[in-house]
Amino acid sequence: MKIHPVRMGVCTSYIVRDEGTVLVDAGQQGYGHAFLRRLAEVGVAPSELTLIFLTHGHYDHIGFLGELRKLSTAPVAIHHREKPWVEQGLKPFPPAITAWGKVLGFFSRSFLMPKQTFGGVPVDVTLGDDPIALQGYGVDGVVYPTPGHSAGSMSLILGTGDAFVGDLAVNGLPQRLGPNMSVFAEDPGLIPHSWRIILQAGAKVVYPAHGKPFAASALERLLH
Repeated sequence: MKIHPVRMGVCTSYIVRDEGTVLVDAGQQGYGHAFLRRLAEVGVAPSELTLIFLTHGHYDHIGFLGELRKLSTAPVAIHHREKPWVEQGLKPFPPAITAWGKVLGFFSRSFLMPKQTFGGVPVDVTLGDDPIALQGYGVDGVVYPTPGHSAGSMSLILGTGDAFVGDLAVNGLPQRLGPNMSVFAEDPGLIPHSWRIILQAGAKVVYPAHGKPFAASALERLLH
């Protein structure tokens, strides 16, 4: 199992290589050069992707899909609640839950989102409210529903304990000083429950879309 991060604007996507190759999140529109350069560095061709798993449907996680569709035929998977966001190219933005989040939200809506003009992309795999194994896509891992940041947020937990959580947690500036929940969330009250889900599923190292990976034990401390 090999994990390769690739910065796609404000979002970090992850290339997960096992028998197959899964891309976790598609990042922002306009970062195709960074994506292709990273693929070349790790020796993966776009045609080798076996699945594009979207942790959720916010613009900074799905913006590159239109460009990626021209490079790869890998199926796109997302929770059913956020499938319309992808297929219609929508750009919903979660509410801020802190004062600093309101500042970042204003910046994002005013300067980042207007530049994202991607159109809709068909979703091939509609995920439900039950865990689903990814062995069929060549990766030893299970996707779990982990709502809170958004209603359809999901996390991928590998058999190794590596956990790809999207915005279920962040680690570092500009959002937080260390591991914690995002400063944006549709239902922050659900996030501790979702943290428990990934911990019970065996998460050992958390790979957030915003910030650096961190030990899952940090979430355990936040829960106490």
